[in-house]
Amino acid sequence: MRQKDSNVYITLLGGLGEIGKNMSVVEWGNSAVMIDAGFKFPDADLPGVDKVIPDLSYVESIKHKLKAILLTHGHADHIGALRYVLETVKVPVYGTELTLGLADEVLPGSVKPVEFMPVKFNKSFTIAGVKTDFIRVNHSIPEGSAIALHLPAGIVLHTGDFKIDMNPIDGHKMDLQRFGELGLQGVLCMLADSTNADEPGYTGSESEVGKTLDRIFRAAPSRIVVATFSTNIHRLQQVVDATARFGKRLLIDGRGIIETIKVAGRLGHFNLPDNLTIKPEQIKSVKPENLVILTTGTQGEPMSGLTKLASSTHKNISIRQDDTVLISADPIPGNETLVSRTVSGLLKFGANVFYRSIDAVHVSGHASQEELKILLGLVKPKYFVPVHGEYKQLWFHSKIAQELGTPKENVFLCENGDQLKLSNGAGKIHKKVPASAVYIDGSTVGDIGTVVLKERSRLSRDGFMTISIAISRLTKEVLAGPDINSQGFIYMKESSDTIDKVKKSVLNTAKEWKESKTSIPELKKQIKQRTSEVLLNNTRRRPVILPVVLQV
Repeated sequence: MRQKDSNVYITLLGGLGEIGKNMSVVEWGNSAVMIDAGFKFPDADLPGVDKVIPDLSYVESIKHKLKAILLTHGHADHIGALRYVLETVKVPVYGTELTLGLADEVLPGSVKPVEFMPVKFNKSFTIAGVKTDFIRVNHSIPEGSAIALHLPAGIVLHTGDFKIDMNPIDGHKMDLQRFGELGLQGVLCMLADSTNADEPGYTGSESEVGKTLDRIFRAAPSRIVVATFSTNIHRLQQVVDATARFGKRLLIDGRGIIETIKVAGRLGHFNLPDNLTIKPEQIKSVKPENLVILTTGTQGEPMSGLTKLASSTHKNISIRQDDTVLISADPIPGNETLVSRTVSGLLKFGANVFYRSIDAVHVSGHASQEELKILLGLVKPKYFVPVHGEYKQLWFHSKIAQELGTPKENVFLCENGDQLKLSNGAGKIHKKVPASAVYIDGSTVGDIGTVVLKERSRLSRDGFMTISIAISRLTKEVLAGPDINSQGFIYMKESSDTIDKVKKSVLNTAKEWKESKTSIPELKKQIKQRTSEVLLNNTRRRPVILPVVLQV
């Protein structure tokens, strides 16, 4: 029998006010589950950072009650932080076969073995002591799932990423009937994808992209380069199908794409015909009009294949006049400048570039306004939480819910770190938990703070200069130097006047220091300060200055 007075706590650790690092925790009684564990790629103002994950300190504080991790689908913004979570807490991970297969690829040996628990659609599972349903949705990857937790207080439903595609290329439509059944049972709270909540109408079908590929493949005069997300399995399959249909050969450029195809193929979600692909060393043996190159780089990522092509730094491929390039993805907010730079680089080489929505080389995997209305109309949740989107998109989604009859006080426009306390009688934002971004730099987790990022930004903008001198330990006279080196600031051979002024300033500073009888750290401080003044007066720039003083 349902306990009317039971409380549910929903803690939102990522994915609100941003696109990426999706993570939520649902708690009841002495149990809790996590839904998704994603990262996001760094913005352009985070130099040297590889990825960004949610703050896991709250997860650490409740790890005694966390029973499972539930994954909605296999995109990196939903599974990419899994390894870091599992270093904090060892619990079973639930998801469909494909989702778990892709998740397994992102886990290093240090956190294995992990207990993966595969689930199926149209079948309920008992997880953390409660009935749990994984419900099929449409997205840009197979086996996308919504998750329904039948808790003592009521049903908590998380849609995952979804759209309503009436003509999906894999033939599996979204299970709208099951959503309607949940609505009739009564849903306490629904958390729903808001990525396209500011887009009117309906999101196009993935099958429409196939028609565009056929048109472009048929007209392309030379090589075709297609860039897409490495885990956009539906898009990858359509590129493979078009390549085979037009009798061309395929070069797959990118380890991420290769790994995705391997996992998806093993689980029956990808078909790669024999003898369709070639190796990089075989490029010259294929006529340009018969070659398709599949790569990554839709977001202008510095180390991606497409970005290297645009900057002419790819070790195997160079863009040529009349190559056709398809960027089959929309820019994630914050990446527009990087994408624009990539497009400009490709155009300079004479490529024909298709990348805008009007070029129809991409359709979103997320529901637009009319689809959001359909789902809200079916589910009719008591409480509603828009998730997965920037603030503008969350705001639009909250307004849609209110227009369809959800009371304003039952719609929660949240931020990362908000914890909701819900029951059949009342709902409110209960408290705030730590939810700042954690930066991953190589194997370093969380040690890259604001100060370091500012220093990196300054280095990338203004460069640096090192100044080395040797001081007598006895007499404090300058025995050698100053030696000046600079990188990313000025060209030394053409800046002799500026360098001479710096050297003169350093020698004068050392002479004054000798008379003042202060410490070596004080000498370094004075050299740094006065050199900065000299360089600002002569170049109008302030590089990072690194004084080195040796006592001999």
